[in-house]
Amino acid sequence: QLLHAKGRTKCQNVSYSLFQMFTDTLGLYMRVESRLASIDGYRAPQFSKFPFSSQSPLRFEFSSTTQKASIEDLIGYISTTSSYQNYLEKQGETEASALLTDFKSQIAEQLGGEKKLEGLTFDITFPYFLLLSRKDL
Repeated sequence: QLLHAKGRTKCQNVSYSLFQMFTDTLGLYMRVESRLASIDGYRAPQFSKFPFSSQSPLRFEFSSTTQKASIEDLIGYISTTSSYQNYLEKQGETEASALLTDFKSQIAEQLGGEKKLEGLTFDITFPYFLLLSRKDL
């Protein structure tokens, strides 16, 4: 998923903060299959060849879906992910809540304070793709 806020540098910082939280912190609690999909987009070497085909699979990237979201929507979305749920189960409610609170504070700081978050919307983009292959004849 990609995240955009107004202002190129700020957008990059917010996107990086979200990516860093998923790779550095929640990544440890993410199932391998989820990591392959969410972070790597099935671009890992094992997806460049399937055992039943001598040809490389075709990759089709489709238009993405973009959703407007507030910081609260974004935090709500994060809290529904399986990696966050695993983190919550292993670390407890206090640590899990602190992770989301710290993330919100970090975003507020990058954008210029809590007041800047009020009414701010982010575009969250969900890319779609298809890997296609067939069995050799």
